[in-house]
Amino acid sequence: CNCNGKSNKCYFDQDLFDRTGSGGHCLECEDNTEGVNCERCKILHYRRKEDKECVPCNCDSMGSLAAQCSEDGQCPCKPGVGTRTCSKCAPNFYDMTIQGCRYLSVYL
Repeated sequence: CNCNGKSNKCYFDQDLFDRTGSGGHCLECEDNTEGVNCERCKILHYRRKEDKECVPCNCDSMGSLAAQCSEDGQCPCKPGVGTRTCSKCAPNFYDMTIQGCRYLSVYL
């Protein structure tokens, strides 16, 4: 089986073989991976570029629109919210609420 180094357990899957030409189906994928070959990150995780590990998204529940991040780990932020995990207001914004952060208007 080709489990990408994430499992030592697998079984032969005839249906998979008939569809793809490869019948190895991995079991008990480790390191927050899943899939027939432990080839993708579990939900609520993303693959870091520097070490290829699947790590939690950790999207902030107040500042993000959803708990699932993109492939590069960026959480979907509410208006005016910044940072990868949507945990702080973006520059020129303040007062995070469940709607996002408010724009800091400066009058000269």
